[in-house]
Amino acid sequence: MHHAELTAASASNPFDARGPFLLSLFMTLVGYSVLVALPAINSAWVDQLGFTEVEVNRVASSDLLGLFVGAVFTSLMIRSLSRQTLAYLGIALSIIANGLCTQYVDYEATLILRFIAGLGAGFYTAVAVAGLGAHSKPREAFNWMLLAFAISQFLELQLIPHLSMNGIYLFFIATYVVTLPFVRLIPTTPPPTAAQSTPTEAKRPTLL
Repeated sequence: MHHAELTAASASNPFDARGPFLLSLFMTLVGYSVLVALPAINSAWVDQLGFTEVEVNRVASSDLLGLFVGAVFTSLMIRSLSRQTLAYLGIALSIIANGLCTQYVDYEATLILRFIAGLGAGFYTAVAVAGLGAHSKPREAFNWMLLAFAISQFLELQLIPHLSMNGIYLFFIATYVVTLPFVRLIPTTPPPTAAQSTPTEAKRPTLL
């Protein structure tokens, strides 16, 4: 009986489709990329922009605060606002803020722009994580995310230290731009209730 319910829920759950799942997976990696690159970015702010250690800590905290605020806002509004709209808003804020960071390099401007970039990343990442959580097998989905995150973390840490400050900002912009054509794959309907109450046996992770 449980197996039949799971099969029916999976068949009717748009978040189980390959396109939305892979998009959510990639968006999660993009959204969290600033966290992975933060040590290298901190060094670049000091070496290339001349920020003090105190200023660097404040700028990094501003970025993370924006991420937190954006994620909390999305968690509160995701049932009433379109996931696609939230994703587009996150992309727009992140691209604009990172783009302006290449033009305004003083401490005060960077502090504000990094908060806005973090805010956009929060919208974007929360939509992605919610998409993985809406999968009929969320534990398996998050196991895939952990595996992909480990690989992307390694690759990013190899690349970021070799980029200029503007190169880092442009890298972040590029990762968001790549996903723009695929945001339409994000389901516009909420997952079926059955997918959120899958039996424990069906949720057993198959990876890691």
